[in-house]
Amino acid sequence: MMICPKCGHESNDGIKFCTKCGENLAVIETAARKKATISLILGIAGFLLGGTLSVIGLVFGIKSIKRKKNFVAIAGIILNILQLLFFAIVITVTISTIVVHMTRSNTRAQTLTDQISPYIGQTPILQWFTDIGQITTQTRDIPAHTVTIIMQLGYDMGDTATSSELFSRQHELRDFTRRYFGQRAAAELRPENEARLRREIMEILNTRYINSAGIRNIAFERLDVFELEQED
Repeated sequence: MMICPKCGHESNDGIKFCTKCGENLAVIETAARKKATISLILGIAGFLLGGTLSVIGLVFGIKSIKRKKNFVAIAGIILNILQLLFFAIVITVTISTIVVHMTRSNTRAQTLTDQISPYIGQTPILQWFTDIGQITTQTRDIPAHTVTIIMQLGYDMGDTATSSELFSRQHELRDFTRRYFGQRAAAELRPENEARLRREIMEILNTRYINSAGIRNIAFERLDVFELEQED
């Protein structure tokens, strides 16, 4: 699980934005990679230092044996060899762990990119679910604003599983849309924030509502926000 540094909400691994406040969670992955890199550098440095000292001790021990058979020197050589083996095992495990972690992070990042960036490369042809219809609600501002939404959900051509699930969940989707926009402030619904809204809605739907996680794009046919007129 990934914990949002802004609101503390827990989200599934691979989620790019917090499903509660919309905070960018990519910084967590970046910090984890930096920490892993630092750990690798420190591990290599420790191995080199310990290995160098062990080799020096080994050389002096061999010289001592050549001059005079000394069981203490022999024991020291054996200990140095064991120490070198220990350092080799430690550095191997450290590097393997870091490589596995970075590989998984890259896989999650690639999967997330595929899900939230439908227009990378050649523009795909999507089918659109339009049965949510028009939703009108009020923002959480004081005074509140009226927001009217017509939202459409894009999914892959021929994806019958997602199509069927969207149809069966249309009432849940209408309720989600009403609640989602009702929990936002008018400033969050400005045109410059629409890309962020689409990403966040798609992540929430794919991780909490749609079992097939087949939604590939969100389109707002209408997203109008009006300030309520105050009565005299």
